[in-house]
Amino acid sequence: MLMLRRALLGMLLVLQISATAAAGLIDADSFRPLTGDRRAYRPGDPLVVQVAESTVAESSAATGSRNDASFRAQLMDTTSDHRAGFGTLGADHGAGQTARKGRAFTQISARITQVLANGVLQIEGQHTLVINGEQQRISVSGVVRAEDIGPDNTVWSNRVADARIVIVGSGDVDRARKPRLLTRVRQWLGL
Repeated sequence: MLMLRRALLGMLLVLQISATAAAGLIDADSFRPLTGDRRAYRPGDPLVVQVAESTVAESSAATGSRNDASFRAQLMDTTSDHRAGFGTLGADHGAGQTARKGRAFTQISARITQVLANGVLQIEGQHTLVINGEQQRISVSGVVRAEDIGPDNTVWSNRVADARIVIVGSGDVDRARKPRLLTRVRQWLGL
């Protein structure tokens, strides 16, 4: 009986030690079971923003006015007929039109930088690409609801609130598209 008691106490001691060791191996804040959802949800987790933006803006305006005023006087005498007249006629017309189109289709990796108090995720990411000396930098930031993140950790750009998507290029092509100094001076002088 004494042997049985010692064996049981030894097994309880082993179970208690292994339970304590197992509890130290698992961090309850970051634990995810193997069958759990793998979507990004905490700071540092990566996700992919699918940027699909297309904008078209058009504006036009037209104004017009017309003023007519006339004054006539006629003098008659018996020998000749003298007439005199005065009149003004004015017209003013103006028109203006603007049109702008923009398109951006790309994918950019971002990271969750902060989980806000209401569970909304703040994200930020940037991507720099250099091809033949031309540098293109794409950056994205904003806030995302966790339920808008797909099972493959992607989110569409139209689901990013307060989105700021910036695409900037620099290099020879960018410099070539800018007007030369003489052209800019003439434009500034209105010539």
